[in-house]
Amino acid sequence: RDNTQISSSVESRLIKFIDYARSQGYDLYVYLGYRTYEEQKLLCVDCNNKKQSNPNYPCLAAPASQSKHRTGRAVDMYIGDNLGSVTSMLDDPKIKAKMTELGVNHPIPGDPPHFEL
Repeated sequence: RDNTQISSSVESRLIKFIDYARSQGYDLYVYLGYRTYEEQKLLCVDCNNKKQSNPNYPCLAAPASQSKHRTGRAVDMYIGDNLGSVTSMLDDPKIKAKMTELGVNHPIPGDPPHFEL
């Protein structure tokens, strides 16, 4: 399986989803799961700094006190297609249907890799 920390309460659903995606020919991988409070805080500060220098920068980092990554119930996932490029999971209706079935949510439209379970 992918080498990342996630909550044990969502692990089986995530594994089922990964196995399904792979059975459909997608090379699904988890980039990141759990983040500490400090890691999320630094991410948020960095994002806000970029937003200050460029008002159009899409700062989507949640405050450290609100991030689902801190609970291990959020993951950043990608699908690498056969050409090695990264494709959003939302492009495939079968993948989207399996997400619904397993309770894999994509709550932030502007943050393609972010999923919550």
